[in-house]
Amino acid sequence: MTTEDDVRFVYRLYASESSGLFLRYGGLPPAREEFARDVIGSAFDQVVVRLTMGDQRRVGYFRCDDVDLTAGHGVLSVAFDAAYQDRALLIVAGAHYLDYLWSQWPLRKLYFHLGAYNASRMGALAFARADLEARLKEALYFNDRHWDLQIWSMTRGAWFDGV
Repeated sequence: MTTEDDVRFVYRLYASESSGLFLRYGGLPPAREEFARDVIGSAFDQVVVRLTMGDQRRVGYFRCDDVDLTAGHGVLSVAFDAAYQDRALLIVAGAHYLDYLWSQWPLRKLYFHLGAYNASRMGALAFARADLEARLKEALYFNDRHWDLQIWSMTRGAWFDGV
């Protein structure tokens, strides 16, 4: 992801309460310039999801970072346009991205950070066979209040056992 349009799209997703599912940033992201450096420069892997092949309409974003290949773990961030969160596109694109990550690198566990303001989106975690590992009380400040941060994980074995 290197285009300015992609960066603008992803920043808009991250800055919106309704579009973030599992986000790298707790609450709002930093200033746009800092965010652009972070998005472009530090991701282990990232992809902007488009509506269809050849279509320029961006609908979502997947990112894997904080990867430790020796320990075999990383952190997954997902953000989707609110209009597409309840559609099969999110699940299908997410499954493809997870298959890709598992097949390309020796990862054994992926973590997801979920703000309690997104608790209604737990169905996606059930699909991913994820386990709640920790809950940090009032660790996020977003939309003028404090929220719990949930840390979920999914293992390679759980993913492939369910296929």
